[in-house]
Amino acid sequence: MNRILGSKETTNERVSINSVCRVLAIAAALLAICADASGGEPRRPGLMNFAAAKGAPVPDKPDAVPGEILVKFKPDRAKAVIDNIRAARNIGVRRTRRIRKIGWHVVELQAGHNIKDVVMAYRQNPDVLYAEPNYRVYAADQIIPNDTRFGELWGMHNTGQTGGTADADIDAPEAWHLLNASSVVVAVIDTGVDYNHADLAANIWANPGEIPGNGVDDDGNGYVDDVRGWDFFDDDSDPMDEEGHGTHCSGTIGAVGNNSIGVAGVCWSVTIMPLRFLGPDGGSSADAADAIAYAIENGAKVLSNSWGSAFYSVALAEAVAAADAAGVLLVAAAGNNSNNNDHMFYFPSGYDDPNVISVAATDHRDRLASFSSYGHETVDLGAPGKSILSTVPGNSYAVYSGTSMATPHVAGACALVWAEGGPSMTHIQVKAAILAGADPVPNLDGRCVTDGRLNVSNSLGMLTQRILILVGPNGGERLEMGGTVAIEWSAYGGAWDPADTVRVECSANAGADWATVPGGDAVAYDLATLDWDTSGRSLGSDYLVRVTALADPAVTDSSDGSFTLTGPLDHFEFVVGHGASESWQPSGQPIFPPCTLTAKD
Repeated sequence: MNRILGSKETTNERVSINSVCRVLAIAAALLAICADASGGEPRRPGLMNFAAAKGAPVPDKPDAVPGEILVKFKPDRAKAVIDNIRAARNIGVRRTRRIRKIGWHVVELQAGHNIKDVVMAYRQNPDVLYAEPNYRVYAADQIIPNDTRFGELWGMHNTGQTGGTADADIDAPEAWHLLNASSVVVAVIDTGVDYNHADLAANIWANPGEIPGNGVDDDGNGYVDDVRGWDFFDDDSDPMDEEGHGTHCSGTIGAVGNNSIGVAGVCWSVTIMPLRFLGPDGGSSADAADAIAYAIENGAKVLSNSWGSAFYSVALAEAVAAADAAGVLLVAAAGNNSNNNDHMFYFPSGYDDPNVISVAATDHRDRLASFSSYGHETVDLGAPGKSILSTVPGNSYAVYSGTSMATPHVAGACALVWAEGGPSMTHIQVKAAILAGADPVPNLDGRCVTDGRLNVSNSLGMLTQRILILVGPNGGERLEMGGTVAIEWSAYGGAWDPADTVRVECSANAGADWATVPGGDAVAYDLATLDWDTSGRSLGSDYLVRVTALADPAVTDSSDGSFTLTGPLDHFEFVVGHGASESWQPSGQPIFPPCTLTAKD
């Protein structure tokens, strides 16, 4: 027994001695590796000596504070160097600020200078020890991709780099800290997509049931060789973009992120289905409806629609309804006519189907873009849409403006939220998360449903909470007294328990007092609708309604405005004649038969 124990003790002692020797050897090697060539002093492994070059290499477009560089001068030489460079290079300086303890200066430049050029000019002066950009640093809850032109994407991450307002953006880096990829298929219904673009090719949809170029409809979907989608404008299998518009939208949705080139989309990895229906002079509602049907049948969950018309199409309306029935979101541009869409309709964003998200455009100062249409009841939220950099055909990039550019920000956000929520999440819940996550923006107050601008990070955060959204009635309605009012709400988020219930209430004095509506106590949270019998209520009264989680009263939502209970409404139908005097309203707007006229009190 003793010999065994002794053997163990001896072995342990030998191991201990050997370990010490190895540690000493490694330490000596590290000291040798880390020794500075000039003085032999140790430094951290991998840390380079930039004294000779007077700084680390500078990228062509550094992510740095605009108009500032950092310089370490030789003692008492700062003013002389600045004056010399101003005279020799015409590089003016507004002021300098010294960083205590380390002897560096923040040099604030006059406008119009390229940061890298200025840094290199200072490095050439013999009285400068180091010069470098004033690089931006970020909180650990942000992820900044290495795409070379990401710094120009103010809509994703606004630092004031374009003269705008810092943080007037969709908080993309904060969202990417949580998630930056999605398996959701996003159909870009547009002018087509340059599917060979280096920043898009990896994210282009491929039809798994089709064999390329064999002239056969392998998957039996009615389209021959539709490997990458379909061109409904030319009725062929090549949805290549000939105009640039669809490729630009696609880059905002899903340009490959962190690939060291170009830009990054809202989703770094996503599946983009190219569907071309717009040509040089636009497209048709028939081709648009066909494209929507194709997208539904081939697995798309989000449809990005940066186009529209002032004319109501029943065929297109039915295609939008079919998408809703299939659980597919339709994100659509509000239009570029500076109109109030509550009065001047624009479609498909103006259809009132629950799957439609209508998008206005904002600028880099969080203002409604001057060209953007709006509508407190018909436009859901704003998103960056002015001076947006994105992909265009031929491996190029360009800056476009329009609600067309705002729409793909929201489409990409929908794909990201859906990926986080998982396959059990419904399209209505995705929409609710997008709307509930919007940042309140004073300039959008009263101009869209949410009074706010897209914030994809907030929307992702909504999925871990209990959220209630009152869908209707939401204010402004005139409802027939004595009938039933359908109170509808949407509940989403990951914190609900199957046993959770809500209370449904009404107020007849602008929210000062609330009373539970009949049958409105302890209603299953996911019932989503309750019929309120208004018998006995006062004629002409204005009401608000609200829905509240009983387990957490802070989770609540109420009508944005009051609705009115009217007397009985008379209903009758009329047929519009074919004579010129009978086919037009007094305003000059045409009436399209058949029509139903409802007479109100």
